[in-house]
Amino acid sequence: MPAFARPLILVASGTANTGSSVVRALSNSNLVEIRAMTRDPESGKAKSLAALPNVTVVKGDFDDFDSVKAALAGVNR
Repeated sequence: MPAFARPLILVASGTANTGSSVVRALSNSNLVEIRAMTRDPESGKAKSLAALPNVTVVKGDFDDFDSVKAALAGVNR
C-alpha cells in the first residue's frame, strides 16, 4: 500500500482532444487516480483510455445532472 492515497481527479469530456491528452498525461505521471467522464464509455476512445494505468472511464453528460453528480462522487479535484 502506498505511503499516501493518490487524489482522484475527474476529467470531464475525457475522450475529447484536450480531455484525452490530459488523461494520458495524468496517467503517465502515476501520481493520481483519474476518472474520465464521457457520454459513451463503450466508444473506442473510451476503451483505449480505460486501458491506461490509473484510469477509470465513467458515463456522464452535462445535460444529465444525476450522471455528473455520480461522476463527481469521491473526487478530490
